Amino acid sequence: MMSHSLRVHRRLSIEELEPRIAPTGIDLALSSTHNTDTATFTDSDLDTVRVTLTGQGVGKVHLDLASGASGNIVSTVFQAANSLTKLQIAVIATAGDGVTPAGDGAFLVRNSWGTGFGAGGYFWVSYYDRSFARDECTSYTRVDPLGTYRRNYQYDKLGWTSAWGFDQATCWGANRFTARGDGHIAAVGFYTRVAGTRYEVYAGKSLTRLKPRGTGTSVLPGYLTVSLTSRLAVRAGRHFVVAIRLVSPGETAADFSPMAIENPAAKWISGAVAAPGESFMSPNGRRWTDLNAHPGAQANVCLKAFAVR
Repeated sequence: MMSHSLRVHRRLSIEELEPRIAPTGIDLALSSTHNTDTATFTDSDLDTVRVTLTGQGVGKVHLDLASGASGNIVSTVFQAANSLTKLQIAVIATAGDGVTPAGDGAFLVRNSWGTGFGAGGYFWVSYYDRSFARDECTSYTRVDPLGTYRRNYQYDKLGWTSAWGFDQATCWGANRFTARGDGHIAAVGFYTRVAGTRYEVYAGKSLTRLKPRGTGTSVLPGYLTVSLTSRLAVRAGRHFVVAIRLVSPGETAADFSPMAIENPAAKWISGAVAAPGESFMSPNGRRWTDLNAHPGAQANVCLKAFAVR
């Protein structure tokens, strides 16, 4: 029996869940060869929006737009208070000389409503707009070309829907896969919930034969791909395991449920399925719990393995 209790943080709203799955994450068209890293952040941190846009290019945010805004005339937006109508937009660029209430500067955005809104689908939003980027924002930090990996081993095709942990900053997660062909595991993909999360990557033939194959620290929360320092050879029809150890900064409630999980939560994500022997969690990397050992359990660690020849 484990001495640590498993903590579950369930995410239910579409607004919270949407940035976690396609098209922003790895499961673009559920492709086995396409991989996209994302950074996800919250709380209208517009300095972070500007920094990631400058360094990484286009990003996706939400804008709460006043319901009376006209699609024929809106080319510049400033709202002093938060509104209610959701608009999903792609941030294209920044401008330093826009007309703004508190100072210069604006984002050039492309909206999700089509070319009939704004100036052919584009408009400017002030840096000081109170309805801009109030929900989760996504920056595309890495896009691997098609064909980079031969196979994508994963159980979480819906992406991150919940977050679990052991009421401590450290958490281990692992997935056991069956190789569909001979090859080498070259990289893994997973999420970190909090900026500054330290991670360690492991791979091996079983949970008891894991070897360290990479370390790092996430600059921003979101999905990332980590190349293994030494590849794991796999044989068709045989099991292999990839695992991660996450150590969050320990400053917020999110730090104590650091592991991203896919499981049924509500409505359109109720189809998530899992089976015993697939996903495991541990508080210390020694005592592992099968997330689906009990009847009716449906949960998988959001951890992918990418194979090359």
